[in-house]
Amino acid sequence: MSPKVGVAPKRRAEIIEATFFCIALKGYSNITMQDIADSAGVSKGVIHYYFRNKEELFLSVFEKLVRDLDGHIARKVERAKTPPEKVCAIIGAVFEKIRENKKFQVVLVDFWAQSTKNPRLMAANASQYARYRHLAKKIIAEGIRDGYFKECDPARVASALIGLIEGFTIQWIFDEKAFDLVRAQKMTEEIIIGFLKE
Repeated sequence: MSPKVGVAPKRRAEIIEATFFCIALKGYSNITMQDIADSAGVSKGVIHYYFRNKEELFLSVFEKLVRDLDGHIARKVERAKTPPEKVCAIIGAVFEKIRENKKFQVVLVDFWAQSTKNPRLMAANASQYARYRHLAKKIIAEGIRDGYFKECDPARVASALIGLIEGFTIQWIFDEKAFDLVRAQKMTEEIIIGFLKE
């Protein structure tokens, strides 16, 4: 029997959400379909109705996380007016997302670790980073053109920006006491904007 109209998308989203929490709690490699079924309050058969296998389900979780982050970044950048503000909006959006929900970064890091063994996850991660580099590169190039930033290689600075964000946030996941994440955000902004304007 097929799900009622309107039920399928909701049930699918609930399974994805339950999988996210299971990964955050037990880790990508340690959870079973039964764990997910128990968390979602459904049978394993229901999960297999929506997802062909565990890999497809996990990839859907990753894609949902990336969509959420993409949307958060896009909204922040859209509200910013100048290129410096837009660069800071990218930085702020990522740090804010992780401060609000540490599990978000924990699960992303787990997915990164699995990417070396999973070509589909590897491709999805590569695509995500390519989008972020493209966005940052475009904003930096706009800033150079409009006189906000010095002449430089926008692609290299975009990669450095992402590297700083990832470096701070991954360290923080392993040891929250190592430094304050708000200060790390400010330092990232100061380093990147300082370089672009020097």
